[in-house]
Amino acid sequence: RRPGKDEVEVAGLVADVFGRRFTLDVDGARTLVDLGRRGAAMVTVSAGTRLVVTGRRKNGELKAWALRSEDEARARVVRKEKRMKKIGAEPQPAPAASEGEAAAPAADPA
Repeated sequence: RRPGKDEVEVAGLVADVFGRRFTLDVDGARTLVDLGRRGAAMVTVSAGTRLVVTGRRKNGELKAWALRSEDEARARVVRKEKRMKKIGAEPQPAPAASEGEAAAPAADPA
């Protein structure tokens, strides 16, 4: 997936790690990156690692949705997209009841 208009891709060296957040040194400037709870549980980041982070800037930090080391070709997704319309997916309809099953009548909220 390529970055969209709201998404940013940055590459740099991990300078410091603070729980689920870390600072990425990009050409002398530091960017605070937030992995989120899910991402922090999936990925271990250590200082001195060179990473490419894809995400969205919000409230002065980069909310990462994918990251990879510079020598890897495939990114690891660390955050789910909340807006399904952005990625083109549509919600799936509920499965229909089979012919042998009778549909339950709707309860009257009286």
